[in-house]
Amino acid sequence: MELNLSPTVVWAILGLLLIVAELISLSFVLIFFGIAALVVAVIKLLGFDHLTGEVLLFSLIGLSGVFLFRGKLLSSIKSNAPLITDVNQQVVLSEDIPAGKSARILYQGTTWNAHNAANQDLKKGDAVLIEKLEGINLYVNTIDSKK
Repeated sequence: MELNLSPTVVWAILGLLLIVAELISLSFVLIFFGIAALVVAVIKLLGFDHLTGEVLLFSLIGLSGVFLFRGKLLSSIKSNAPLITDVNQQVVLSEDIPAGKSARILYQGTTWNAHNAANQDLKKGDAVLIEKLEGINLYVNTIDSKK
């Protein structure tokens, strides 16, 4: 079975695939190229038929969108609300962590990088306090370090 798609349909499918991929990646780049592909598909429907011009138009619209609107889009979705962190929360270690070293531990149902900020080895089963949180990195110390 041979699938014979017109270039207009190919541009439309490309546009839709890029938009769906954006929903997965959330990079706020693919959306602009998806829109650009859909614009090219519409222009082809109106009779434009020049491959070099289509690719150039696709590139210009996509890149313009990224450079002109991506920053505004990113800043509009950033929350100004303070993050609720787990600093000063107690966690029971699922792994040993030597002094000054790191290990992967279970916390809140997932694995995190735990960095031992104490001057002593921490053992599996020890209760520790989270001093600092950076991404998926927890900086932990002994409970008596806060006294």
